[in-house]
Amino acid sequence: MKRRALVLDGRGRPALVATRSLGEAGYTVGVGAIEPRALAFSSRHASATHVLPDPRKDPGGFARTVADLPYDVILPMTDWSILPLMELRHLFGGRVAMADNAAIQRTLNKADTLALAAEANVAVPTSAVVTTPGRSGLTLPIVVKTASSKGWTDGVAWDRAPRYAFTEAEERRHIAEFLEFGPVVCQEYVGGVGVGIGVLADRGRALVKFQYRRLHEVPVSGGGSSYRVSEALSDDASGIADRLAEALGWTGVMMVELKRTPDGALVLIEINGRFWGSLALPYHAGVPFAAWLADLHTTGRTDFPDRYRVGVRVRTLRSDVEWVKECVRKSGRPEVSPYPGLSTVLRDT
Repeated sequence: MKRRALVLDGRGRPALVATRSLGEAGYTVGVGAIEPRALAFSSRHASATHVLPDPRKDPGGFARTVADLPYDVILPMTDWSILPLMELRHLFGGRVAMADNAAIQRTLNKADTLALAAEANVAVPTSAVVTTPGRSGLTLPIVVKTASSKGWTDGVAWDRAPRYAFTEAEERRHIAEFLEFGPVVCQEYVGGVGVGIGVLADRGRALVKFQYRRLHEVPVSGGGSSYRVSEALSDDASGIADRLAEALGWTGVMMVELKRTPDGALVLIEINGRFWGSLALPYHAGVPFAAWLADLHTTGRTDFPDRYRVGVRVRTLRSDVEWVKECVRKSGRPEVSPYPGLSTVLRDT
């Protein structure tokens, strides 16, 4: 009998990639989403589709609806699905393919992630946790973040992306705004090249590691990648992934976001304890993370290939158009990350 897998958050491209990789691996795949025309619903590998309550508006209803669906393994793709499933995890009988709640919480809370990095001997930007209005005491420019990027206040969902502060006035303003949602984490800006390590781990042991480099970020000063390339696993990045997985006792997938500074050092930016936006890149390079996670969860399989194709490039077209616009117009904040020249923009497009 075919194993049955449910992919959540079907509106996003990672869900489409996960659906494809699971179907190609022989799973019967269902897809859940909050809208009736979700992107992953269109996959030929989606044998069933489920329109679900919006977890931001009805987290309990979302989790209970998912728990009632007849699947052997459930793959949440975003934090908005993970948070309600964590709260009602007892309803699922072990069918949810994600790390234990305590480990997930350490990745969701940026102050906890700083403590984790110290335990694992992983470098982080110079940081301060702020609990009262004012300044952080750090050297500008800085990045200002809520300790948890998502949550609910009086039943209303909120989502706060990091902000840059280039002046004291900006710093005070961002801190005051973010304190409404709890402690604020401030970090000095770190320049360099973005490096990501996708990981599949079992009880703290990294089974699969996939490394890629960010070629374009939106905004240019630092943000999500719109164009990236797979590269050979470096010893220092591999070691960081191993130490973090072990310190967390992690089982499941995660993405470790790093910055390689101009002097060659690696600094931890954050840990995404879930699937990540550029999941298509490892898939095209020969690492079907979703299918392998489902295999680990349903059969206990741990013997995954340790090779992938290097030099594979994947672009998110809509985001990369915004990168080109920003570079041509020079409309962002070039104080910390100079814009590439026109010849570079033309070459990369």
